[in-house]
Amino acid sequence: MKILGLVFSAIVALGPTDIRSAQRAGPAAADTREDLAALKGLAAARDLNIGAVYQEDPDALYKTVFAREYNVMTVYVGWETVHHKSRGSYDFTGSDRAVEFGEKNGFAIHGQSLVWYYLIPQWVNRVPLSKVEAVMNEHIDRVVGRYAGR
Repeated sequence: MKILGLVFSAIVALGPTDIRSAQRAGPAAADTREDLAALKGLAAARDLNIGAVYQEDPDALYKTVFAREYNVMTVYVGWETVHHKSRGSYDFTGSDRAVEFGEKNGFAIHGQSLVWYYLIPQWVNRVPLSKVEAVMNEHIDRVVGRYAGR
């Protein structure tokens, strides 16, 4: 299950026993826990925001807990998340879904690293060294341009 990124907040919010019950019962059970304060509510009371990196294609429980607990999300828009399979070829499906989830739920949305040394696709390794900077700049411009202002 893709809730590992939320384990800490789920344990704080639900308690270790209740998170297992919520997992078995599904997202509706987690939504009925009105007696528990969300982390974002506790943070707002101290004039703080709280968030995490949003995992691509999460399950329903992950989305429920994430939306309840946080008010800031970081969307990973690196090479592999954008599915930049070849130069000029982009698939933003996963990143678009994450940003749309954030917008729908009123999150402040941040991007994460656009180029990371060990997550560069194999095709980039075949680009002549004199052209690598241009390839990286194309990738950065395309991704930042797509999500700027959102």
